[in-house]
Amino acid sequence: MTKSSKQYIRKRVKDNSYNSRRIFKKLFELKDSDLIKVVTGVRRCGKSTLFVQFQDYLIKRGILKDQIIYINFEDYDNEKYLEPKVLRIMDSLALLLKLNS
Repeated sequence: MTKSSKQYIRKRVKDNSYNSRRIFKKLFELKDSDLIKVVTGVRRCGKSTLFVQFQDYLIKRGILKDQIIYINFEDYDNEKYLEPKVLRIMDSLALLLKLNS
């Protein structure tokens, strides 16, 4: 996710809006566990927003930014983390979407 994307998401988010989200509460409960947290869901359901909110929440409570790893696989800066097979599928989908629009 680019810096401007994060800034946009942060502008849309009110400080207390995440407190009512059940998934946020679950992330909070598991924050000190050794488990890797992965959130999946359909497009535009709020996954990126959730993680930006959770990241802000952790930073406000003293967690250093260097201790937080966030990777958005739709951000082209993160292509290097994807397997070639996944990249081919993403390229095919992009071409298909372009042809259908």
